[in-house]
Amino acid sequence: MSSTGKSSNIFQEKVDVVDSGEVAKVSSMSVPSSKKPTAMVDHTYTDYAIIREEDDVKMLEEKSPKLPKPCSEKEAEVREKLKGMSCTYGPMRKNAGGVTQPFPGKLMEVLNRSDLAEIIEWMPHGRAFLVKQPKTFASQVLPRFFKQSKYLSFTRQLNLWGFKRITRGKDMGAYYHEIFLRGRPHLAMRMKRQKIKGTGMKLTPNPDSEPDFYKEYPMMPQLVQVQGQGPLPPLPAER
Repeated sequence: MSSTGKSSNIFQEKVDVVDSGEVAKVSSMSVPSSKKPTAMVDHTYTDYAIIREEDDVKMLEEKSPKLPKPCSEKEAEVREKLKGMSCTYGPMRKNAGGVTQPFPGKLMEVLNRSDLAEIIEWMPHGRAFLVKQPKTFASQVLPRFFKQSKYLSFTRQLNLWGFKRITRGKDMGAYYHEIFLRGRPHLAMRMKRQKIKGTGMKLTPNPDSEPDFYKEYPMMPQLVQVQGQGPLPPLPAER
């Protein structure tokens, strides 16, 4: 065998080793990327409003409440979902102590005030709300009810509590949560705040799957405005 042929064989053996080993290792390694992984926003929606308010309260107060027979299989399914949700705030929560009202409760209080309707209000169907004047909301409402004055901080809280934003149609810019409904404060007491602020996952808008609350779900009842709702809390500078 010539030296040329021998060197050729040696070269081929080295190539075989590389092909069977190092190249395989490279192919199995993940390629570093500066982009964060993305996922679509999940707009799966359950209509919890089909559970009557009095039944909802019983489910929060009692371990084994005696409820009337469900009117449909759908109602039975929704009941089972609610049974798996624990009360996170409010008078029904055990060992609540003197904990201040959490974010959803404060937000419900704000939305129920008729004197703030020009700034923030429920959408006509009562399943989502819209901040109509973000700047005024940040300067006049946030300091009074949420002890903050930055609108970005407010939207971060919305995300942490599971609210989702609608990006098109009549409700564009509005936020919703399937158990945050007009006139149903006890449902909202099951809402939970995420413990981790960031998961590294950037959610991509998914407008095609956003719920149409005008066509797909019944409207929530209008609120009965109570006379003498009381003045607004003072701003921090006025206290």
